[in-house]
Amino acid sequence: AKHLAEKLCAYFLGSAGDAWVQPTAKAYLESRGDIRAMLRPILKSSELLSSPPILKRPFDYMVSAMRALDAETDGGSALQEHLSKMGEPLYQWPMPDGYPTRTASWTGTMLPRWNFALALAGNRIGGTNVDWHALLPAPEPERLFELTHAARPEPEDRELFHRVDAELKQEEDGRQTAGFLCLASPKFQWR
Repeated sequence: AKHLAEKLCAYFLGSAGDAWVQPTAKAYLESRGDIRAMLRPILKSSELLSSPPILKRPFDYMVSAMRALDAETDGGSALQEHLSKMGEPLYQWPMPDGYPTRTASWTGTMLPRWNFALALAGNRIGGTNVDWHALLPAPEPERLFELTHAARPEPEDRELFHRVDAELKQEEDGRQTAGFLCLASPKFQWR
């Protein structure tokens, strides 16, 4: 119970402080292993909204980028190569504890992330494709921002939003560049 509670608290709150681990483990034991019962206090807590953001690990970043752009993929070696360059080759962590979860462990992977975002948006990953015309039939910057950030642009997003708008007004290449800008943006890096 304690191990699961630590993992859930670290995933959702960014740390596994005793203030949350003990009640979460208790909920697990009292509910006879009901994970929903464990999650309920965490997801309803004010700490969830006020906790610091957590950097997406490379695999999470890759999957969220492909989902945001509705990419089709075979998951082949070209895609796996990008994941390796970001520092998280699939199933290759040598220790039994899994890849690190701390933000500091992944801050050195920004350039490979941006290279992946550029390749994905530009359809330059073998076996992986983004159908830009199906995804974004009209050049709507707000729609693209909502697809990639799951929210409407806020005042602090205006600079990015205006750059995305300018790129979408370009020819065919504009959708790809705008998509890259959204995937490479600081907000997209966080869970």
